[in-house]
Formats: sequence, C-alpha cells, structure tokens
Amino acid sequence: MIGKRESVLKRNLLKDLALALPKFFILSHVDSQNGVPDWSITGNGVTSWLEIKHATPAFSSRGIQVLTARRLAAAGRCRYLVFWEKGDEKRTCIVHPRTVCFGNNPTTSPELFCDGHDNAFVVEYV
Repeated sequence: MIGKRESVLKRNLLKDLALALPKFFILSHVDSQNGVPDWSITGNGVTSWLEIKHATPAFSSRGIQVLTARRLAAAGRCRYLVFWEKGDEKRTCIVHPRTVCFGNNPTTSPELFCDGHDNAFVVEYV
C-alpha cells in the first residue's frame, strides 16, 4: 500500500511543480539502484536533488541511498521530502540527509514542515 500511495503523491507533486515552475527541468531517477535520489530539479542556475518518501509514520532508506544523499547535500543541495502521516495527522517535511538513519527511521527531524500533504509548500521550497 505504501508504494502505491507514494507513487500517487509523486505524480501529483510532479504535476504541481511543472505548472508552477515551467522553465525548470525535472529529471526522474526513480529506477536507479545506485542510491541516486528520486529527482533532480534544475532552475535559476541551481540543481536540487530530492529523495521522496511516504512515511506511515516511519520510512526506510537503503544505506547507499542515505550515503549518496549526504554526499550530494555536502557538495550542493539535496533533501529528503517526506510525506508523513499517522492516523488523520499529515505533514510535509523537508529533511536534511544527515538526520536520516539507515534502514527504518521513525524519528527523523525535519528542517521545515507544514501541516497536511502540501505541494505548494514544496514548490515554494524548490
């Protein structure tokens, strides 16, 4: 169930990003097995990397994925985007990779968050 829900969240976010940022280039790396984050988004001379997770309330991240995200964040801009939910409570969280643990991680601390699953919040961040 989590995989299906995550794909719907990603699809809806991609539509909103494309509408709000038509001159930005969004490249999907979803099928990558070498730890590359899900998306790279380039615009205004900056490339941001996003690893997108649906947490109910925890999520898992492979070691190579966390390591790659940390390296990208150290060299540029990379964040985890976590669509978090527990029961009726939902949040959209921007998380620095240094706070993400390997494996199953129920206690990640977001840098920024808002209530609800809010794509406009993500567009503003990008």
